[in-house]
Amino acid sequence: MEINTSRNLRCFFVRKNKLRKFFLLSTSLCVFSSISHAEVKKIHHKLETKSDNKKNISKKEAKKLSPIKEFKSNGVEEVTVTSRRRKETAQQIPETVQIFTGKDLNRLGVQALPDLIKYTTNAQNLDFYGGAMPTWVIRGVSLADFNPNSTPAAPVFLNDAYQPSTVMGTGTLFDIARVEVLKGPQSGLYGRNTIGGAVRVLTNKPSFDRSTGSMAMSYGRWGDGHINAAYGAPINKNLAFRIAETSDHGWSGWQTSLQNGAKWGRKNRDAVRLEVAAKLEDWDLSLDVHGSRDKTQLALATAIGVYGSGGSFCNAMIAGYQDQQNCLTLPQAFGDTSQAASRQTQDGTKVLSSAVNQLDNKAGGAQLNATGKIAGLDFTSITSLDYFDYGLRYNYAATGPTYATQVEHTPMRMAQENLRLSSGKSKHLEWLIGADIAYEDLQENKQFQLFDNALQTLYTGLSGESNTGILTYTQKTQSYSGYGQLTYHILPKLTLDFGARSTWEYKTYNGAFQLSPGYYVADSVKRQYQLKDHVTGKLALRYQFDPLNMIYVSVARGYKSGGFYGGFPISSTAQIDPYREEQVWAVEAGFKAQTADRKLIVDGAAFYYRTYNYQNFQQEYSAISQTITTTLTNLGTAVNQGLEGNIVWRPVPSLTFNLGAAYNDAKIVRSSQYQLDYAGNLVAWQGQRLPYAPRWSLTPSARYEHDLGNGSYTAGIQMNYNFRTTLNASRGVGAWINNVPGYGLLDVRLDLVSHKQRWNLALMGFNVTNVHYRTVGQTDGVGDYQQIYGTPASYRFQVGYDF
Repeated sequence: MEINTSRNLRCFFVRKNKLRKFFLLSTSLCVFSSISHAEVKKIHHKLETKSDNKKNISKKEAKKLSPIKEFKSNGVEEVTVTSRRRKETAQQIPETVQIFTGKDLNRLGVQALPDLIKYTTNAQNLDFYGGAMPTWVIRGVSLADFNPNSTPAAPVFLNDAYQPSTVMGTGTLFDIARVEVLKGPQSGLYGRNTIGGAVRVLTNKPSFDRSTGSMAMSYGRWGDGHINAAYGAPINKNLAFRIAETSDHGWSGWQTSLQNGAKWGRKNRDAVRLEVAAKLEDWDLSLDVHGSRDKTQLALATAIGVYGSGGSFCNAMIAGYQDQQNCLTLPQAFGDTSQAASRQTQDGTKVLSSAVNQLDNKAGGAQLNATGKIAGLDFTSITSLDYFDYGLRYNYAATGPTYATQVEHTPMRMAQENLRLSSGKSKHLEWLIGADIAYEDLQENKQFQLFDNALQTLYTGLSGESNTGILTYTQKTQSYSGYGQLTYHILPKLTLDFGARSTWEYKTYNGAFQLSPGYYVADSVKRQYQLKDHVTGKLALRYQFDPLNMIYVSVARGYKSGGFYGGFPISSTAQIDPYREEQVWAVEAGFKAQTADRKLIVDGAAFYYRTYNYQNFQQEYSAISQTITTTLTNLGTAVNQGLEGNIVWRPVPSLTFNLGAAYNDAKIVRSSQYQLDYAGNLVAWQGQRLPYAPRWSLTPSARYEHDLGNGSYTAGIQMNYNFRTTLNASRGVGAWINNVPGYGLLDVRLDLVSHKQRWNLALMGFNVTNVHYRTVGQTDGVGDYQQIYGTPASYRFQVGYDF
């Protein structure tokens, strides 16, 4: 589909009501930045006065009087990032980026990447399986899919290696240097499927100077044990290594299955990584080899009663609320009183579901990095080879009998090459060119076991193991792209950044669907998809008042690939027909300001995204299952617009406050399509809010430290709160099942750290107020309905040593 660029650009600027926020924000930016600029001038004036009084001041003394360095030890620590393929501070980047250092991750108690989402401003975690497929939803941009073949809208990059599936984001975080969360389309530098942003995970590297390492052990509620260890050292002046390992295991779980009394929710995952680095004259080489396994028990869903005694929907279901006492589950409606919804608790701790939900993932790979000089230019090569075997067993029905259990095994193989050539730092013009090549092979093997499903037996006449849907397919992807990035210093304080990329992408699907073993509904289903809208990029203009304060405005264009629905085509093979890529135009205006002593840092941005060919699930009736099912398609045009800001304030060296806040208005503004609610009524998509895009979200935190024992130790207390309003607000009969009410969670940490920060002891509490909250609500498409609750109050004791 061709896109009229001039027409789309006009769409942004004729909507003056929607862009009024930008002008209001710009006014406030200028005022704030002017104040900060005046403060810096004032400090410079004082320094000049001191200089006049001391005519023979030395360079060393002058450096001590620098407004940036004078209070650095008392201000917020400055972090160097590489999100734009060069070293700079977060305050120099003309976009919104949130940084978590290894120390931050430790203080937050983050063990796996999905744990970090709740601490990220304007980001949510969408996971249909209670931990198997965490999806980053940044500023309301994502794809609400439950199949591993779909591409993420905010992908994870592990040491700059693109992770093509959301199932690859479940891994543990260990020996991490930092995590950079980039917000907004990143299609220029990072390529395909980054319309929501990008999550960069960067590990610690070998040191050529000295040996370093760390150890940490923790024990928590339900026997949750965790061990991290890392050690690195130089072998000689040109060779160094670093090895790291993590092990995360539990002896119990927070849930109880009412089928057999089994405790459920144990963690069971291990990972190891070895990196060897070498210096060869003007070249630096490194080889990273890694592997992991994960057999963690996933959250068990709570069955929702929606039926009356006659088999039709109960009154509460139609009226729009939950009534577990009077409404029946599907097995209960067929006479199995042991599967009564009323037996469950309303916090997810006691459930009807059989204890089967579990991962079975295996992963491994290698990455070879080379950096050096070619004709005076900086050259980088990153070669990655990875495999990821995704294994899942999940009870969709959330009851004891096998009404709807999904068993899945999906091996994935990936090969990537990234080449970059850059000019390095320059006074007027800096440039970078690069090329990306990627091959991906995914082989899906999925069963949908309906052994005891009386409703499907009634419709199909199948029962027992013969009542099993089987889906197998292979999806292959090839992607080639070239890109460039320019930074032009128009004036000493005015800079233009421009990046563009052209991508060629091709996908194939070859599969078959069996309604019962040996009974093929569809065989040798072949489909092809080729990216049509392949040009993306970003233009940013920034004005730097001084090294501490700047304002910027940017326009970006990105895409999220099209592809194929990876679920069961139980309506028809037309469900496999390729859907088109999304195209996004995004405008962002923002500021970054700080005081000279870095005791106060304030960042803010206003954003407006317009998405064409928005991808999401469409509900339709299946004549085979005689229920409402879903398929993936393009729905129309969506708009995300809002405000986002972050304040860090350290009034005294021992006290730090942080406040992240966001407002987001995300909905479908143009669509001719309709969806079916659970009663079969048509409901318009136009005006529907986007999933997991709360209007308001907050992430405030505070930390206080106090010296003990004549400064030998530092005791600290830290509180982190995260809050969001309603996550999902669909419409129609039964919409309350999918809608997720807002909630807030409070975490607390008490720690004791030695003066040289080698030993540390910590006691951490998570969800300390024991809030009962839902994370997802859904149907299995064959008559069952369920919801997943979040983890209740828990604690963890940790001891660590760095050397």
